[in-house]
Amino acid sequence: MEKERKHLQELYTLASGYQISSVLFEALRLGIFSAIGERSVSLKALAERVKVSETALKRFLGVLQALGLIEHSGNRYGNARLAGKYLSQHSMTYCGDLFIHNETLMRPWSQLHQCLKKGSMLTPPGSVLKRYPQQLRRYLLSMHAAGRIKSALISRAVPMKNYHCMLDVGGGMGTYAAAFSQINKNLSATVYDLQPVVPHAKRYIRHCGLEARVHVVAGECLAEPFPAEPYDLVFISNVLHMYAAAEVRKLIKKAAKTLVKKGTLLIHDYIAGTGNPVAVALFDMTMLVGTPAGRCHEQEELGRWMLSAGLSDIKTAEVGGGSSIIFGTRKK
Repeated sequence: MEKERKHLQELYTLASGYQISSVLFEALRLGIFSAIGERSVSLKALAERVKVSETALKRFLGVLQALGLIEHSGNRYGNARLAGKYLSQHSMTYCGDLFIHNETLMRPWSQLHQCLKKGSMLTPPGSVLKRYPQQLRRYLLSMHAAGRIKSALISRAVPMKNYHCMLDVGGGMGTYAAAFSQINKNLSATVYDLQPVVPHAKRYIRHCGLEARVHVVAGECLAEPFPAEPYDLVFISNVLHMYAAAEVRKLIKKAAKTLVKKGTLLIHDYIAGTGNPVAVALFDMTMLVGTPAGRCHEQEELGRWMLSAGLSDIKTAEVGGGSSIIFGTRKK
């Protein structure tokens, strides 16, 4: 009987996952964790700060407390360690933008049934396309939030001190290029991304004071040539999952040709066969409902494509949060 109750609870937890995410999204939208800050606050004061009903907020905070995100003592509420570190804008490791971006995925995920029937994503409505500038900014901020943490984890697996000239393909705001350049003062980098992304990247690079060593170039990674430099590191983060297999093979081959002898191609992505299997499988479904032909590519096939592109000594390592890296060295 106890085993059956446990199994039923596991299934119920799976089925109610949307409720938990809805609570987290609303807490971030309201700015509850940031409004609490580093010190505890009374229920009344918090309700005034986030402009909601005090009685409803008390019930809502009860959910956040049950989830381990809020601590409660008497009539005062404070952030639990996890929320204080990652969900409050007062923290240097704030990741709220990453989770707010996840909320935008609810619309395509609601079309999962139709996508399974069709075999690919549905054409987004015109209203979604009109909001592209706002959506782009939210997406870049979410990738930046994750990148600030994952750049440190990646650099532990692949020491950045060994490199001098880096190409960051689809580099977004330049999060990784800036982080790696801060680790290695002798590293220069080029962030290569679409024209609408360029102003965001230049702004962040200026903010980091790295304009002398980190440059931003506009271009489309498949259709246009890479900036001509003798790169000893080509970094491709969260790009390959947007493309079908033939395009990925083409991009890997193109990146490998850009490398000097003994240079490294370093791919960071959600890779099937490594990393958290649930996170990777769910991300693969996100590609089904949100891209024309994207998917999570297999570790084995990525390794095979890298070998055929002239790379050797292929290695993989888990990064965290579902993503992994696979990297290899150009032989000649």
